[in-house]
Amino acid sequence: MRWNMNSLSSLRLSYNRIYQYINLISKTSVTSPTDLMKLSDLYFKPLQSDQIALGYFKDLKNKSLETSVEFYYKQYKNIQEYKNEADIFMNKHIETEMVEAKGYGYGMELYVKKNTGKFNGWLSYTLSKSRRRTVSYTPEEQVNSNKWYPDNFDRPHNLVINGGYNLNRQWKIGFTFNYSTGRPISLPEVKYMLNGYQVVQYSNRNEYRMPDYHRLDVSLTRFESLKIHKRWKGYWTISVINVYARKNAYSIFYQRDRDPFNHEGRSNLYKLYIIGRPLPSITYNFTF
Repeated sequence: MRWNMNSLSSLRLSYNRIYQYINLISKTSVTSPTDLMKLSDLYFKPLQSDQIALGYFKDLKNKSLETSVEFYYKQYKNIQEYKNEADIFMNKHIETEMVEAKGYGYGMELYVKKNTGKFNGWLSYTLSKSRRRTVSYTPEEQVNSNKWYPDNFDRPHNLVINGGYNLNRQWKIGFTFNYSTGRPISLPEVKYMLNGYQVVQYSNRNEYRMPDYHRLDVSLTRFESLKIHKRWKGYWTISVINVYARKNAYSIFYQRDRDPFNHEGRSNLYKLYIIGRPLPSITYNFTF
């Protein structure tokens, strides 16, 4: 539903309900070989989500500047959450390792875009919160005693700045900066020996967070032809991803290393980085 306040401003109100019949079964919020997809059935109800959103949109400076602010609230039902100590790898009866949960999320989204002039670009900022909790009456199946805890994808702050500057008709420089709060994670807190075996006790579900994610990418583009009616148009782009070599952790995992002099070994935490250094590239694009 949209209400045009005048030629430059409008209010928008929306509501939607979505059912998802394909369930992602994963113990992490990153892609993993152990992830699997499962259709809804007698044991896996379709995920239901309801969202309501209210937004204010306004154009400034003869429509050369677009701005908007939106507020939203979501509710989830029939979330499939894995139990504590769950074993989902190659499990033919995966439903025995899962427990039903519900959740909610809300937030605010700001957006500004400049369309004209030598410098153009856009900025997007999201402030949000997402929580879930299990609804089991069996203590052994409850996660964090059925208390609310951060969703796997809960990132309170998310900022993207994208900009470009036209040096002349043939050359353009651009950049993109990304920042987001580190995702929630569970970490081991206590290690002790029991009957000759090392036992690891983990924190509550998603009690900690990974380091914040941020990265800067830059590019330089040269357009080959300036003829308006030419059928073949191409341009070269030289870009560098992660200019200042930020080591953003893709995943943090716990692993026991074998010691040749001690059969028990040592247990350590490791961080996995995907792009930990600048990554240059050169591309050629064309249209006809």
